[in-house]
Amino acid sequence: TVTGVQTCALPILAVARELHGDRLTFVAGDASGGEYGEAAYDAVLFSGVLHQMSPATIRQMFSGAQRALVPGGRVIVSDMMLDPTKTRPPFSALFSLQMLLTTEAGAVFSAAECG
Repeated sequence: TVTGVQTCALPILAVARELHGDRLTFVAGDASGGEYGEAAYDAVLFSGVLHQMSPATIRQMFSGAQRALVPGGRVIVSDMMLDPTKTRPPFSALFSLQMLLTTEAGAVFSAAECG
């Protein structure tokens, strides 16, 4: 069973139900608050969302994810990342510049900054 938090859940939920029936549940909400429950999940996935958030919000989300995991659970991150110099790969560096120019707090981070 998969539960997802999505700010615009209706279109995603319709596709998910069509593909997977009742195995997937999406809840409309704001994942940036870090409130995902206590010891409820084997894994928490952040996919394509961290580059939109400030470092403080990312820390809050990761803290909430840790609380939401059962013992032995894992946090999984799928997002654009930069190397420690924050200059490579080139596409991620350019995308980070775009995020810095067009969002309040977004940027592409290195793995060390998210750890």
